[in-house]
Amino acid sequence: MRKILLISVVGVMFLGSCKKGENTPKPVSPTTPIPPATLPVVVQADTIPDGAMVKVKFQLDSTPIDETVLKFEHSASANFSNSGDAIYFPGFGKGSLCSLTHDGVNCAIQTVPSAPGKPIPLMVKAKSNGVYTLSASLIKNIPPDKNIWLKDAYRKDSLDIRIWNYRFDIIESDTSSFGAGRFTLVIR
Repeated sequence: MRKILLISVVGVMFLGSCKKGENTPKPVSPTTPIPPATLPVVVQADTIPDGAMVKVKFQLDSTPIDETVLKFEHSASANFSNSGDAIYFPGFGKGSLCSLTHDGVNCAIQTVPSAPGKPIPLMVKAKSNGVYTLSASLIKNIPPDKNIWLKDAYRKDSLDIRIWNYRFDIIESDTSSFGAGRFTLVIR
């Protein structure tokens, strides 16, 4: 009997010390929003190794005019660097091709940061109207699953120069058909 009385007294003391609704769980209705689960962010792996290269050739018919080299290094700067880039000096030939650093320096050889999807501007010029070609004359250590897209802002066109050569017109009277704003190279 003492045990029952003791349990009753403790229970009354406990109930008396609780205010109504403080210790009772709040009901969850079917319309209560449940916060979404945090999903892990999927990051595409960079598989372009340091030292990978692309050499782009500029030609008229079957006659080579000029070439530019892009070398990929993870630690490279997007701006011009004396240690990895070579300034482009145009000659007196039929035309010219070079890449452009982020700070606008024309390069014959440019070491670029390995950043898939980041466009690399190219500048192409010619001394006469004609049908010209851009092609990849060397591809070194770029994995075969990566496309090397040449994008043409003038014709709103693009193609993988790993597979195809790109033929295009340069018209001297149309300044949009040549120069620094027409072509970019993107690796994806």
